[in-house]
Amino acid sequence: MSVTFDQAMMAGLESARPAATAGTVGRHYAATDTGNVWRDNGSGWDLVANVLQLGTTATTAAAGNDSRLSDARTPTAHATTHHTGGSDPLAAADVGAAAVSHHTAHESGGGDAFTGIVPGEAFAPTGLTGATAASRYVGATASGAPTTGTFNKGDFVLDQSGSAWVCTTAGSPGTWTQLAGGGGGSGPAGHLGYAQITAAQTTTSVSTLVDITGLSVTVTIGSRPVRIIFYSPLVDNGGTARIIVALYDVTAAAQIQEGFITPSSGNGHALYVSSYQTPAAGSRTYKAQFRVPDGGTGRVFADAADPSYIYVEEV
Repeated sequence: MSVTFDQAMMAGLESARPAATAGTVGRHYAATDTGNVWRDNGSGWDLVANVLQLGTTATTAAAGNDSRLSDARTPTAHATTHHTGGSDPLAAADVGAAAVSHHTAHESGGGDAFTGIVPGEAFAPTGLTGATAASRYVGATASGAPTTGTFNKGDFVLDQSGSAWVCTTAGSPGTWTQLAGGGGGSGPAGHLGYAQITAAQTTTSVSTLVDITGLSVTVTIGSRPVRIIFYSPLVDNGGTARIIVALYDVTAAAQIQEGFITPSSGNGHALYVSSYQTPAAGSRTYKAQFRVPDGGTGRVFADAADPSYIYVEEV
């Protein structure tokens, strides 16, 4: 009985496969090292099948009774996949219903402990009628509300100057409102900023106000008015000529208040200058300046026991 090329089967290494020719169309070649089965089309070889050999390497197949198929293994640590933004984040409902608990595995010392910062989801408490809106504490700032990042309505932060802020409109960074202190949110927050000097300073400037070095303070303004105060235990001009001290709003580039004394017989006096303002919310800088309009050498006294200072408070 004759055998046609369609019935012929050759075998050997993949690299030993012979060249295809027009006179050998239909023959087959089985590569013993790769499991590939090829058919000669007269000008090249067509891959018609792949028969994987049994084994334990990347190019072999596992047998049905391979012990690896029933090997019980400890899961790879996967805590980060459950974080917000992970491939398998946990929803509120997932952690609310605990038919089987495994929280100890994620605690410190557990087999799959959380590390680093775990981002918090918006928290919507249930069971307390009248207080079920979403809210979360999202951290702290050095001063004022966040200026970067994305936040949800109801998020709140504390700043290191002693104020609290709540996000009233979601966004990047969203709209924030400062919480007023005392009396359930309607009273003043009190102290906003303070700066002092402990060494005397002098000026001979007649027409131009000059800074009292060190008496400058930057504060975060909320929704309430503020009072800016300058105080010195002793201001003099070495005679009977006037000395003027002014409060200046650096942010608005405007003088907001001034006071003066005229020493009698060379004796100085304490000086208190105060200004009540209703500036827009946000960061604002105030400073104290002085000059001697009648000439002479004006002096603002200060030492460690009796400093001169500028103070800003919410009222």
